[in-house]
Amino acid sequence: MTRTQDGTLRFGSLWGTELFVHWSLPVGGAVIWLVFGRSYWGILHYTLAYAALIALHEIGHLSFAKWTGLRVESITVGGEGGRCRHERPKTLRQAFLVSSGGLVFQFIAFFATCALIWHFGFPAEGLNQAFAKVFIAVNTALFVLNLMPIRINLKLETDGYLLALIVRHRWFGGDNPYPQVGEHSPVFQREKSLLDLGFSLPAGASYGVEIFNDDTTPLAFVIEVLTGKVRLTERDAVAKALMIHNRGGAVFPCRTLAQAQSLASEITLEAKNRGHALLCRTVPRNAEAS
Repeated sequence: MTRTQDGTLRFGSLWGTELFVHWSLPVGGAVIWLVFGRSYWGILHYTLAYAALIALHEIGHLSFAKWTGLRVESITVGGEGGRCRHERPKTLRQAFLVSSGGLVFQFIAFFATCALIWHFGFPAEGLNQAFAKVFIAVNTALFVLNLMPIRINLKLETDGYLLALIVRHRWFGGDNPYPQVGEHSPVFQREKSLLDLGFSLPAGASYGVEIFNDDTTPLAFVIEVLTGKVRLTERDAVAKALMIHNRGGAVFPCRTLAQAQSLASEITLEAKNRGHALLCRTVPRNAEAS
């Protein structure tokens, strides 16, 4: 096993995909042991069972990603769940299948465990009992939680959250969570605000910043700015960067005028220091002179 920089150990590989274990995994196992365990050895048993359940969920994402032709970089298993790093889906079908793959494998695991218990009886003790309890009770709880559309933080969101975005776009006209690079990339004159060109702030927002598309700024830098300065998730940053490229710009809301001015200044300075022509300024425009 090889130590990495983000608190994980490289455990091996599966189908050409690197497998990592996060240091927090035993914490998740210990929490489950506090609920179901009896002996001190149970901590190890429940940690192994919990690790197997999380790994199975991520292997579900891996399997569906491979099936749809996407490249998968790595799988990480930790105390708060897991993560499957894969190539960005090119179609909504790919996105829907990959996002639901973990839930499908959890569903199969639940009924497979029930069938084994029905045939052999419920294990009386030890590792088998830990697996039975985790693959039924914990699996059910995590399945329900994962199905709910929840964003926990900038790096952690449920599969249900991604599936809800896909459904909202497909049937209710929401933004495409996985846009692709368009053939045309409009560049607007900078004398006008994006608000004058059909863009708008979300309902309830009075201030924000507008970022213009241009012919020279790399897409990778825009994504870096949106993750580092605007504090978007990597997936949302890619989607917004592609929106800027495809539509000519984007508007991002801020809570206060001071926050908008500070954000616009930070992005402008970063672009200038890196030699890029990216334009970011406060909206509404008259707020800049306030």
